[in-house]
Amino acid sequence: TILGGLGEASAYLGVQLKMPVTEAAEFASKMQDATRTSEKDLMGLMDTIQRGFYLGVESNNMLEGFSKVSPALDIIKKEGLEAAKALAPILIQLDQASMEGSAAGNALRKIFQAGMKTDKVDKANKALKGKGIKLDFTDGKGEFGGIEKLYAELKKLGKLNTETRLNVLGTIFGDDAETLTALNNMMSKG
Repeated sequence: TILGGLGEASAYLGVQLKMPVTEAAEFASKMQDATRTSEKDLMGLMDTIQRGFYLGVESNNMLEGFSKVSPALDIIKKEGLEAAKALAPILIQLDQASMEGSAAGNALRKIFQAGMKTDKVDKANKALKGKGIKLDFTDGKGEFGGIEKLYAELKKLGKLNTETRLNVLGTIFGDDAETLTALNNMMSKG
């Protein structure tokens, strides 16, 4: 692993983020595990991390975010550099909304998991009957429909009054403060 790219990626990251060598190596290794990135893609992963850093996200927040969202990588059917590129913008957005990395990653994991609980989505759709909105976070074949579809489905909720929107969000995603903060941010910022 070290010869396959981790050492080089750690060195570049250390320079970019002004980290001591051992700290950079440990960080790169943990990021590799959290995102399931192959050695050949580590430079791309570290580039994604340093871009987030220069947008104001501390490296620890990014690591904590990816560590907490990691269990949901199987749901979104992405891992490695592809997952990092898909999730980093959301983690950056949530960091800029003052969410800690672990809270943001955990909230995203809960959102992805809740979107796949069709019984709760069906219950919410019953409450939406007659409003011209039907939510579906899947691809129609029992798999997650993708992050773009998630955003499109959440955008539909912006048309609802506050009472109905809160009821639907609570039915599907629960009333966890972190999750609702992430959802509201995703709905308002797109």
